[in-house]
Amino acid sequence: MVRKYERRRGAAGASEENVRNIQRLASLLQRAVSTGRANKSQMRLIDRHLNRRLTTRVTNILHGLGNMSSRTNDQSTKQTIKEIILQLNELVKMESEGYVSLVNRDRSVDPIKIDRLVRVDEELSLSVDILEREVTRMNSKRILNVARFTDLCEVVDEIRTSVKSRKTILEP
Repeated sequence: MVRKYERRRGAAGASEENVRNIQRLASLLQRAVSTGRANKSQMRLIDRHLNRRLTTRVTNILHGLGNMSSRTNDQSTKQTIKEIILQLNELVKMESEGYVSLVNRDRSVDPIKIDRLVRVDEELSLSVDILEREVTRMNSKRILNVARFTDLCEVVDEIRTSVKSRKTILEP
């Protein structure tokens, strides 16, 4: 009865539940690294969570970049925005089965690969968060600061590097 009440508390309850889910997923990853064993269905949950989070953030970024593009008449700025959008679309197409692809038939995993993938995904998530914050900040200003686009390009380069590292780790 108490659990039903906790789940119906609204946004605060949903946020707490989300934190618990993230903690559970982190625990699954920790266990896989320490034991060298994992379950495909559990790893699939981790992949889904990561993809959902990245897709939501990238969609917000793309929307913000579209707004910026429509607000400027400078062709070089529009070209830079177009290039950033192309790079972010590649991120959305990123392989959705990352962690699950590391689980062998006998449920064994290479703990070193999982640990490396966790680190790369952490860098990727941080870079996407930074990019989302910057795009939101730039959109909140009345006048676009063209100089800030170089910062955006640097963050996009970090994202590109993380995606390449991720692909390298997931290669058989």
